[in-house]
Amino acid sequence: MAVTGAVVGFGGDSPSADPRPAGFEEPAPVPTETKPGASFSVTDWLPEVPMRGTPPEVGTLIYRTCADGDCVVNLVTPDGAEYPLVEINPDLVAKIEQYGLDGAALSHDGKEMGIRVGTGFEVFKFGFNSPLYTLPPGPAGSRWEVMSWGVGSAQLCVAQTVDGKTTAFSQTRILYEIEDDAGLPPVAAGCGELTEPIDTSVPPEKRQRITEPLGTIWVAVNEVVDNAPPGTVYDQGDFDWETTEALRERETLAGPRGVHEDVWHPGSFADDDHLARFGFEVFSPHGGELRMTGVIARGYHLGPEYTRFDLPKSTSEETWEYLALTHDGAAVARTSVIEDATDVFVLPADGGEPRLLHSLPVDAQVIMPGTVVSDQ
Repeated sequence: MAVTGAVVGFGGDSPSADPRPAGFEEPAPVPTETKPGASFSVTDWLPEVPMRGTPPEVGTLIYRTCADGDCVVNLVTPDGAEYPLVEINPDLVAKIEQYGLDGAALSHDGKEMGIRVGTGFEVFKFGFNSPLYTLPPGPAGSRWEVMSWGVGSAQLCVAQTVDGKTTAFSQTRILYEIEDDAGLPPVAAGCGELTEPIDTSVPPEKRQRITEPLGTIWVAVNEVVDNAPPGTVYDQGDFDWETTEALRERETLAGPRGVHEDVWHPGSFADDDHLARFGFEVFSPHGGELRMTGVIARGYHLGPEYTRFDLPKSTSEETWEYLALTHDGAAVARTSVIEDATDVFVLPADGGEPRLLHSLPVDAQVIMPGTVVSDQ
């Protein structure tokens, strides 16, 4: 099984009963140092936790909105203050305006952002205008897909795909191309993980139902991180994740790509909260469509039980989108044509009422720490 390698050049929030975004009446002042190269970060107001990459407060996000061909990209803090991202990272904003946010990802600590640039991929650090590193453009029809982002901004894993088949992995700036005759499963299901998907040519109502994550083959990519020679291949076999009982009738873990889709949050590391949250997206067939219906995740309490976050059903008047796990729930966005707004909420892990974080323009495309933006 041949694999070739190369180095490429490359927080807690405050609940509120106020339905308006926090800080609506008294927005914070614009930072005094936002010129290109200024050492400004989404997380500058947080105490540093060495080597851990503490996630920023819930409510930190970036959104893009466009009108008459002109796009604006703003950074929003938990208190509702907005900062033009062009004053902090003009090159990043220019790329977002040109290529959009589809496939983009924001690190869990909110300090780095990766975006697709055509068939290439670039990673930016906030406050530094030039890309931190780049992944090379692939062949026509290829694209880079983010698989996971480790604690803080470390260990970014992306997979290059062509027509859904994985042709290369990159982990922490190391690039490995998978040769055509490697005999490996075709679809990436995680960092260096490959699996055989279910048949997605079958209508959703008749597809194979997956109640446990699919078995995977693991390929070592970065010798330092993986602690194995590059190209080492292991059959990870089956592991009982105990997800079956967390699913409802007709629900499946197999998403649009025909494989399970992981979600995770590294934990807030505040108030002795050291548990990472890990789980899976959940889907259901609906007519001729496969719809995401929720997320199940462990780590919100001690024990093996999953906490379930149900995504409200989308209608012709409003659509709901999962964004990311937070330390105390799951962040979602509701776009309402009636209210002419996109509202960002947290679905609390304790089962309480959804908590409004921000009201944004109706066409806002939102990315939060830990979010991987879906392809539209």
